[in-house]
Amino acid sequence: MQLRYTHRAISMGLVLVTLVAATTGCFTTKAYSRADATGPIVSEHQWFAIGGLIELNKPVGSECKQLAYVESKMGAMDVVINIGLSVAGSIVASSACGAGDSSCQSTASLGGTLLPWMLGSRTVEYQCAK
Repeated sequence: MQLRYTHRAISMGLVLVTLVAATTGCFTTKAYSRADATGPIVSEHQWFAIGGLIELNKPVGSECKQLAYVESKMGAMDVVINIGLSVAGSIVASSACGAGDSSCQSTASLGGTLLPWMLGSRTVEYQCAK
């Protein structure tokens, strides 16, 4: 019985590591303008739903008339958020399984993949222009 739960935990860990590795790839977007920069570089989280289709908070940098610099990336905190969402999704999905259900592992994997897709964040750094 204990071996079964250990196998499940290892499988869940591998799924989690694969998910995080797949979603935190080298995708950083930078944009610069020719305008002179003023003020500090500000870093904020941008929240999205449904794979980035729906923006959940106001656009970052909206207080600036013009932007001198913008960088959108998957920061360290975004990785932690993704891991937390994956774990939470797996726990919720596996709790829906009945005892002894052989499809529970695939259900937990689906939950661990679906929740970070439904809700996610990106780190956006920007600097206002004159």
